[in-house]
Amino acid sequence: MILFVFKENEYLHSRCFRNVEHYISENFKTSSESAAYLVISFPGSWFETDWFVTKPFGETKIDLAHFPLLKSVGNDETALVNQAFLNRFDRLFKFFSIISEDSIRDSVSCEFYSTVMKNAATVTRHVACNLMGSTNLLLETMTNFVELSPYRPFRTYIFCNAKRFTQLSEVANESIVQHLAYEAELEESLGMQNVVYLNKLDDLPLSLGDAPNTDIATALDSLGLGVRARLCLRAAGELEKQKERNEEKIKKEIQKKAVASMRDLEEYKATCEKNKGKGYYDAFKVQKEEKDFQANVKRLVLAGVWDEIIEMLKRYKLPDEFEGKKEWIELGTRFRRLVEPLDIANYYGHLKNEDTGPYMNKARPKRYR
Repeated sequence: MILFVFKENEYLHSRCFRNVEHYISENFKTSSESAAYLVISFPGSWFETDWFVTKPFGETKIDLAHFPLLKSVGNDETALVNQAFLNRFDRLFKFFSIISEDSIRDSVSCEFYSTVMKNAATVTRHVACNLMGSTNLLLETMTNFVELSPYRPFRTYIFCNAKRFTQLSEVANESIVQHLAYEAELEESLGMQNVVYLNKLDDLPLSLGDAPNTDIATALDSLGLGVRARLCLRAAGELEKQKERNEEKIKKEIQKKAVASMRDLEEYKATCEKNKGKGYYDAFKVQKEEKDFQANVKRLVLAGVWDEIIEMLKRYKLPDEFEGKKEWIELGTRFRRLVEPLDIANYYGHLKNEDTGPYMNKARPKRYR
């Protein structure tokens, strides 16, 4: 079964439930009409077309008309999702009945498995080169015309090993079958209550002698992780730590430069409205007094700090959850509302619109989008 859990969203709620309200009331039970989460589940399937499509990686851009929040704010990128899964949502929105499809040859399953594994290896090598700070220009050139897999690991993973005979034939087919039958094995493994937590990947032991206790060493050996695989896990852990250090660096930069500058601009705004009887947009556009000049300096300082944050987001140098943190959302909203009116005033005050056109068409910086 494929399960999707959404936080309460008025559009999604109305779109899903208005179309199938009479059907859901007869076939589903809900605990509360005001629940904070919406749960949508689809039945499991043995058809490959319900798991992937024939594109190189089976991905497609999310339809922002249905899911407007699934996009990156910093990079202005639309989220990539599994197209086969998205097609199921399209059927739900249109309330079409699910049509049975012909099964695909076993060779397609093998090809799918090989493609995923091959491209996953390509992605890990690419990430490893970036992590090591490779200065080879070929790395950047290759990414312009070599398509990388969009799949990335996320959330919490539980690995359960089982002492079985080595299977040498039909590797792809067996892998998919084991994946579909993983639930029973997971329940059995969790029932043993023999759990080893590997929270610090950057300190992962490379051998039995490096392990702080035998449980960790035994678990890693049972999973079949060699030295090379453990080094990759260490690198992944170090990458996450580096992203966290980058976030701390930005916080210090904000406290050192941005907080004081934003406070000065807020005082400038209040002064203009009180003494001059007009908004700070008009006062800044004219640029007649010393305070207007100082406000422009603060504007440039804040723009520089925020451009640095956007650049780090573009290069994926910050934690994945950075854009969704409440403190950064509130700080970014405060910055945009305070500084962008000054950018607009500066743009039209210097008559840049005569050459470039309206500000909102082509001149608006990415830090505000």
